[in-house]
Amino acid sequence: MKRFLSALPSYSHLYATILASSIFLTGCDQATPLKSFDKISEHSISVATINPNGIILGTLENGAFAHTKDTLQASYIWRQPNDSEQSISAVAISKDSNTAITTSGSTLTIWNTTTGAAEHYLSAPAIINALAINDSGTRAVLGLSNRTATIINLKRGGIIQTLPHSSPVLAVAIYNESMVITGEEANKAQLWKIGMDTPLFTQEHLDAVTLVRFAPGATFAFSASRYDTIKGWKTKTPYTNIYQLNGKAMALKAGRRAIDIAFTDNQHFVVAFSDNTIEYRNLKSQQALKQWRAGKKTILAKDNTRPIGIGKFANSWHAIMTDAKLYNLGDL
Repeated sequence: MKRFLSALPSYSHLYATILASSIFLTGCDQATPLKSFDKISEHSISVATINPNGIILGTLENGAFAHTKDTLQASYIWRQPNDSEQSISAVAISKDSNTAITTSGSTLTIWNTTTGAAEHYLSAPAIINALAINDSGTRAVLGLSNRTATIINLKRGGIIQTLPHSSPVLAVAIYNESMVITGEEANKAQLWKIGMDTPLFTQEHLDAVTLVRFAPGATFAFSASRYDTIKGWKTKTPYTNIYQLNGKAMALKAGRRAIDIAFTDNQHFVVAFSDNTIEYRNLKSQQALKQWRAGKKTILAKDNTRPIGIGKFANSWHAIMTDAKLYNLGDL
């Protein structure tokens, strides 16, 4: 059953101080090489997500692969409704329900991770650049190329709210049924309360914002811009910054950028970078506690292989690469 979204109606300071000095990303020459991995697909991976409920891999030509039981064999192979359009642009899986989503172009498919069946097909009003689903699987937010973000009801269908932006929306995150973060091409991340027409807070960056995340409990959030800075900031007034990790763009903007961030708790997180490095960092000290390198070291992104998703599945933290190698980071 295909529905058209556009046709439906809209419905104590965390830490005492911030370190005064900036911490610059380095080449991580002392990073531990990751050598042990599982090759979990024969296809190149374009997008991926990992959480305790499963691993979803999206490809450019062969649909999506869902690992809900183990890492060795896909539980389901998911195809988009249009057989000629199998380029998966975004994937998401809820942590506490049996709902997953894949997108291709402007089409969104809602899947049941227990049966593997497609439950609904939805059509967005523009190309979908980014996707996030809340833990309970009741809401999703889409970052669209038409300079909007759309919040949808996954259980009843239809648009709950459309959030206007000044440029294409490249990154989204959602917490429960209450808050959304968006990142856009126009160098800013914005915090929204669902139901309000204007953002609660705008975090300025020096480059397009390509990654946004809520921390556990949504007491603070992270936003990362392309080849620039990762910023952590409180989600309640005053919306002060509590973290900053600066990056350096290299020639032709081929520098090191954050690809994915996942929190192990309220004080620690794992971040994967485009130069094949992965770091386990402490929020308060702003230091890297562990550093890994997945695959060989590259210069100016000459090797297209890079981390594309990190998260915890089957009681271990993992990093998935674009060549479908799944590295086990252990229990952090």
